[in-house]
Amino acid sequence: MSREIKFRAWDKKDHVIRSWDDLLWMIYQGEIDIWCDKHLEIMQFTGLHDRNGKEIWEGDILWTRMGKTKIQFVMEWDEKEAQFTRFAPQREYEVIGNVYENPELLEKTGKEKG
Repeated sequence: MSREIKFRAWDKKDHVIRSWDDLLWMIYQGEIDIWCDKHLEIMQFTGLHDRNGKEIWEGDILWTRMGKTKIQFVMEWDEKEAQFTRFAPQREYEVIGNVYENPELLEKTGKEKG
């Protein structure tokens, strides 16, 4: 089984999410070095979609239910386990934002904006 490999980035300077096409254009124009630019936070597509068909990316804030309890968490890559954290394929998830554009949602996840 293969998954689509895609990237996007949070532009800390302009406070916007840049698509891969935007990043390629900026590289071509000589505006950035994508792997060295300190103004960019690179995020990878997980290859997964939420219950509404929306792509799930690193840094996305998701929620799901466990019984009557609503759980909210940040999608992160676990280097040690080589997998995305807290994701169980049998559950339905919904992307409600991301850590860059919606930092106010982090209070409910117990995380701080990095």
